[in-house]
Amino acid sequence: MPYQLCKMSDDFMKDPEEMDSHKECHFYLEGSYQFMLRNEYVTTSFFVPLLFKAHERKIKSYSVQDTVEPWHVWRGQLMSGGTLQVGGIQ
Repeated sequence: MPYQLCKMSDDFMKDPEEMDSHKECHFYLEGSYQFMLRNEYVTTSFFVPLLFKAHERKIKSYSVQDTVEPWHVWRGQLMSGGTLQVGGIQ
């Protein structure tokens, strides 16, 4: 969780709990689903931003959307000395 890093380097990463104002998304669900329409398979992508309130230990999901816009999505998690990949390679 990037909370401590955000507090130490506010110019680099914004506070995840204030994501409504700066549109940086640290936590999300992303994937695709497939369904049949008129005997043809249709594949659709989805993205759900998640707001995690650490102190309250609550997660709020935003509306499901088919694109990451207008969010800036963090796909890697920065740590002391390295980066952990948290999303798929694109």
